[in-house]
Amino acid sequence: MPAKKAVSSKTHFHIPKDPLRVKSEEIQVRHEGRSKRSLKKLEVTNDMLYELLSDILEKQSILEQRMEQYARGKPLN
Repeated sequence: MPAKKAVSSKTHFHIPKDPLRVKSEEIQVRHEGRSKRSLKKLEVTNDMLYELLSDILEKQSILEQRMEQYARGKPLN
């Protein structure tokens, strides 16, 4: 019979994920999905272009927010 693990007396602190990082990761996943579909083989539609441009603008917004945080001297997560 396996030995039981000792219960740790240390307190566990949950640190929430940075919302900007989460959003950036979501954009990256969408980008990788489009890369796998290989847009060269597909007909490019207005919806695809809109999605691409929206992702670019969202990423730009995230980067601008990070730059503002850095300029104000706030620590980055």
